[in-house]
Formats: sequence, C-alpha cells, structure tokens
Amino acid sequence: MWSAIKSWRGVFWVVPVVLILVLGGRSLQWWQGAEWSFYDQLYQLRAEEPSDRRIVIVGIDESDIQELGTYPVPDAVLVELLGKIEAQRPRVIGLDIVRDLPVGQGHEALQKFYESTPNLVGIAQVALGNQAIAPPPVLAEQGQVAAANLPIDGDGTVRRAFMGLPPVDPQAKPLLGLGLFTALKYLESEPKLAFPEVIEKPNLFGGNDGGYVGADAGGDQVLVNFRRSAQGFTTVPMMAVLKSQVASDLFRDRLVLVGITAVSKQDFKPISLDRGWGKPFSQTAGVEIHAQIASHFLSAVLEGRHTINTWAEYQEWLWTAGWAIAGAVWLWNLRLNASALWFTALAVAGLALLAALLLGVCFLAFGQGWWLPAVPPLLALGLSGLGTAGYIYVDKLRENEQRFRSIAETTPVAILAINPQKEAIVYANSLAEALFGNSGCVGQPIAKIFHHPEHWQELLQALHLDGVVSGYELPCRRSDFAPMWAIAAMRSFHRDGKPALLLALSDITALKQTEEALRQAEASYRSIFENAIEGIFQAYPDNSLLRINDSFAQIFGYASAAEMLGRVSNRSRLYADADTQTEFYQLMADKPEIVGWEYRAYKRDRSVIWVRESTRAVRNPSGELLYYEGMVEDISQRRRQEEELRQQMAELQVEIDESRRAKQVAEITETDFFKQLQAEADALRPDT
Repeated sequence: MWSAIKSWRGVFWVVPVVLILVLGGRSLQWWQGAEWSFYDQLYQLRAEEPSDRRIVIVGIDESDIQELGTYPVPDAVLVELLGKIEAQRPRVIGLDIVRDLPVGQGHEALQKFYESTPNLVGIAQVALGNQAIAPPPVLAEQGQVAAANLPIDGDGTVRRAFMGLPPVDPQAKPLLGLGLFTALKYLESEPKLAFPEVIEKPNLFGGNDGGYVGADAGGDQVLVNFRRSAQGFTTVPMMAVLKSQVASDLFRDRLVLVGITAVSKQDFKPISLDRGWGKPFSQTAGVEIHAQIASHFLSAVLEGRHTINTWAEYQEWLWTAGWAIAGAVWLWNLRLNASALWFTALAVAGLALLAALLLGVCFLAFGQGWWLPAVPPLLALGLSGLGTAGYIYVDKLRENEQRFRSIAETTPVAILAINPQKEAIVYANSLAEALFGNSGCVGQPIAKIFHHPEHWQELLQALHLDGVVSGYELPCRRSDFAPMWAIAAMRSFHRDGKPALLLALSDITALKQTEEALRQAEASYRSIFENAIEGIFQAYPDNSLLRINDSFAQIFGYASAAEMLGRVSNRSRLYADADTQTEFYQLMADKPEIVGWEYRAYKRDRSVIWVRESTRAVRNPSGELLYYEGMVEDISQRRRQEEELRQQMAELQVEIDESRRAKQVAEITETDFFKQLQAEADALRPDT
C-alpha cells in the first residue's frame, strides 16, 4: 500500500490541498459571484423558447403616464382598466400595483370591483428588511392577496422566487408569491394537471444550492427557470386597453398581469436573462419578473418543463473533488513519458480539454434543468493541474538534487556548486570539504581555494568565451597547506531552480609528481643515451634504425648519429657476413634478449670491424613487438690481441716441443744402455 501511495504521492499531496483551498473559498463565498455569472451565461447560451402565450402583461409605461397626466394611476382609471380586461373573461388578473390607500376619484367603484371579481389578485409588500405595504383591505378579506416581494441576490439580481411568505398581519395566513398565486388561479380552470407534483412537492431552495453559499432561504423559495424568448411576453400599454385598441379576445382565458413598466418609476430589477458576458446592462420590469415566475410554474405543471434542480452539498463536493483528481492524475501520468516541452504542451491541452468537458457537461445538464457547480470544479481542475505541475517540478528538483548529491558524494572528484552572483560556495561534497573545508566550505568565497585568486577569474573568462571549461590545470590551496595540483572542469547549471556554476576539481598532485619523476628519468636517460661510451641503438622489427647515439655512429666511422641516420637506414647494411641478419633473428626468436653476440661489421670506409652486441626485444602489454633496443662495442682490437696471443702461444708451443726433445736426447745419451750401444757401435765401425 505504501508503494502505491508513493507512486501517486503527487496526487495524494496536491488534491487535498486544492480541495481545502477551493471548498474553503466556497464556504467564504469567494466564488459565489463568479458562479452566479456563469449561471447567468448558461441562459444566454441556451436555445430560445417560444413565448408563453398564456400570459399577457398590461404595462403602464412612460407614454401612458404622460397621456394620463398624473401618477399614481387614479382609482377611477384603474377600475376602468380592470373592467375592460375582465370583460374579456381572463382566468386570472394579477394587479402588481400597490393600492392600500385611495388615489383620486373612483375609490368606491374600485372597492366594488374588488368585491365582485374573484379572479383578481392584489399585492402586499411583506416586511423583509424593508418597509411593509398593506394590501387592499377588501382583497385581503377575500384572501385574494399575494406577496410582491422578490429575493434579490448580493449582486442585485433576481434568480429566485418566493412561493410563500409570512403575512403582513401576524394573525393572517401566510401569503403566496404573486407568480405562484396567479399560476394556481390559472390552473383551477384546467381539467387535468399533467405534473401536479411540481407544486405539491416543490424543489425548495436551500441556502447552499447551486452556486449559493449561506443565502437567506427564509420562506419557501424556488430557483426560477426563466423563459428565454425572442418575443417575450405579449405586452400592451394601458392606454391601448382603455381605448379598446387591443384584440377583443386578447385576454380571454389568459393570465393577465397589470403593472408598472415605466422606467422612471424604478420598478426594475436585473434577472439572469439580463446578465451575460459582454452583454450590455439591462433590467426587467417587476411585473415581467412575476410573469416569468408564473410561467415557470405553469410550464412545469402543464408541460413538464424542467425546474432548476441542484445536487446535495456532499454531491457537489464529490463533483469538485472528481475534477481536482482528474487534473492531478492527467499531469502526474505525463511526468514519466514526456519531455519538458511535450509535458507543457500536453498538460495545457489536457487541462483545456478537461475544462471544455466540464463546461460542456454543465451546459448539457442545465438544458435538463440541473445547475451543476462550474467555478469550484474549474478552479479545482486548474489548481490541481498547476499544483501537480509544481509538485512534479519540485520533485524533479529533489530527485535531481539527490542524484546530484549521490553522484557528487561517490565520485573521486571534489565537486563544488557556486553562486555566480556572490561567487560563494553553496555546496561542497565530502571530498571537497576534506580538501578545502577547514571550517566548512559552504558560504566561503570560491577564490580562496586557489593558490592564486586570479585563476578563478581566468576560469570565469574561459567559461564566458567557450561556455564550458575542461582540462584546466592549476594549483590549489588545501586546508592543510599541502601542495596540490588540480585539473578543473566547470559549466553552468540550475540548482533548486536557480542559476549556479558546477566546478569539478580532480587532484592530480600525484600525477604531477609522477610526470616530474618521469621527466627527470627521461632527462637522465637521455643524458645517459647521449653521453654513453657504448653505442646504443633502437631498431624496428625489420631492423631499420629508429634511434642511435653518437657513440654508435662513431663505432662505425661516422661523425654523429644524425650523419649516420642520414646514410644508413637499416642495420643489415652494416653486417659484413651475409648470414649475420639471419643469425640475429634466430637468436631473438629463441629468447627475449641476447648478450655478448659478436659479429663482423662494415665501417663507413668498408673496413671490417668486430662488434659485440647485447639486445632485448621491447613489447607492449599485449605482447606485440615494438622495437629492439641494444648496445654495441667495437671489439676489433681485442680480437686482434686475441689473434696475436694465439699466434704467440703457437710459436711458444713449438719452442717448448723442441727443447723437450733435446732434453730427452741428452737424457738418453747419458744412460748406460746408450753408452753400451755406442761402444758396440764404435767396435763395429771399421777402422779408418
């Protein structure tokens, strides 16, 4: 389980935070205005409907007042107007005009009309934070009074309607709203109600329905489903009715509302149909608002037209949470399979598509009578996307930092991160701390670690020119004052989202010391090579000369090594005997070196000398022969001395042999036997 949580850690971190912000902001009414605005815009996007021909409005407009020459409308004029309307036998007449006191002539006639007209409904203004206005007494006694109050939202817009309100008189019965009362009067003449449950079990408004938060839900309220119609309600001016300039059946079997439509009388309020993005400011007359409310109920009861429904609050929370999760999951899934550019493009495109889907669902749902919250889930979607992107970015930084530290701590190189503005160390791995951090590297000026501070400026200049520094050798200052040479590499990078410089210093002190030792050895070898009494040579495997010293050249009668190399390219030209080269290869094939091999060779003047050679084969690690290296010496004099000694020894041997023979003869002649023989010989010799 922990591995699953870890693999989705971005979602588990971001979504709860986003929901706390969005739902917390909703509870504080931060998004209420935007939600109202979107709700109003849905009306502008909705398809137009045919006008409700069951309702007719008789409006008292500016021209009526001017022609009448007085305002309020006198009782005599009002009773005449109502009489002409009633003559056409409407189902109900709603009088949206306050008339609690007599106005001018004809008050008694108006009272009688009230008494004789059971389908007439007057109004009262219930005190809801404003001044109460009593209804006409006669109508109140007959129970023909409705409330003219309209619930107004914080932005001054009417989106709801009262179904019922407490009466002005505490002893009286509760008052229905004018729209509902007139609609019920109209429905009394209907033989059968197709959808009576709309009124019997209305979808009453709660204070947190839809985009509302903590709204006053006092009384029985409903959200009004306004009818968006290009023609609007049939409206005729008062004077046209008084002058009988309207059709004789215009009001027949209709719901007729009489009210003020003159702008100067300020009985106007904006409704959702007046609001819209880019739509000029407009307002709707109070009498038309009541007509909309009446139409809302009539259409719902008779035609099944949708009322405005909302979800329970927990469902709205789940709806918002779902979009927050969708945005977070979309971006979280992108993090492993996309480059930074593609991640940005796909993230924006995905969030845009999800936002379009969200708005589309809200629009389609509104067409079916459901007001789904749009602003909180839209904010949750966007914030979860941004939050997840931010988390991924921080997570990448954290992973990169961990990877950077892991590499930096395990590499045998001193790693330093530097703030380019302050030229101070902001990170040092353990090796760098060991080399330079007597009291800690972090925070120290970077120039302090170099033996010569100007080397830091040289590094910066090289970085500026080439964009990267590599292979730059320079002396450094260790914390223990031991000498140190380092090879520097530097480049720009971002650490924690900020520009920085990455400096790597490889300790090459031992290499420098080895190079110095090799240099000295090379110099010593060269001195020995050049100044040796013996002749030293190096020759390729084919016996062509690679390198010789002057002594070698002088052995063969040349003044210098350069002269000899210019004239003799191969050692085989020096051999005086044809089989010498073959003998050399045979000797070298049997063993890695030969010692004291002697052969005859030509000098420059073609005279023959004897040389003594010791040679070894030089091979690479894989055993491949690179060249021969050896020493030669002229042994001609020794060979001559040996020959002379040999001759002397031969001559001495002859002398020794002759002396030995004389001694032997003398010894023989001295013996008695020899003397006896000699006497016998003498005796035998004839006398001379």
